[in-house]
Amino acid sequence: MTAPNCAVFESIPDRFLDCPAERLAELLPGPCLMDLPGRERRPLFVSVLLHGNEDTGLAAAQEVLRRHLSRELHRSLLLFVGNVAAAAANVRTLPGQADYNRVWPGTPTPDIPEAHMARWVFDYAASRRPFASIEAQNWALALAVGAHSRGPDGDSSSAVQAAAIKPLPGAIAATASIKTRRRSPLGRPATPQLFFGVL
Repeated sequence: MTAPNCAVFESIPDRFLDCPAERLAELLPGPCLMDLPGRERRPLFVSVLLHGNEDTGLAAAQEVLRRHLSRELHRSLLLFVGNVAAAAANVRTLPGQADYNRVWPGTPTPDIPEAHMARWVFDYAASRRPFASIEAQNWALALAVGAHSRGPDGDSSSAVQAAAIKPLPGAIAATASIKTRRRSPLGRPATPQLFFGVL
């Protein structure tokens, strides 16, 4: 499977665990998917940095992965690191750039390059039958696990879109707060541990 505009790593890139969001563009070629093995083969899919100025999920992922450097992950992990170019400028998106949170399957703009990349990531993750799908934002955690759910119009993708997650097959959408070291825009305090408990 060839990834359009998305690098794939089968291990953690050198210096990634200590790299701040604003310096990732020096380390990564752009959006990337890390496919990391664990004892449980069905992975947890986590997306971080869909908005360049929301780095809480990245910091949480880095912290958890640092803890597991000397031992195998309990569960395989698919970690999608999104908009590193916008992170370098500490902005949500760059001028003229699509919002990475609005390009997933079901988007009204499926023909733009970011949507092709998101479709590829979605298909890659879906082919692995993920245990759960998580999007980590500064203010909330969107989590999908279990069976499927339908939105108000009967379409499962609208239920998922409302929760700001990728609608991976066999997933139900729900939201929960995430604690981080930083303060969110809503002023909630912060520790990155809630959603990585399954790793």
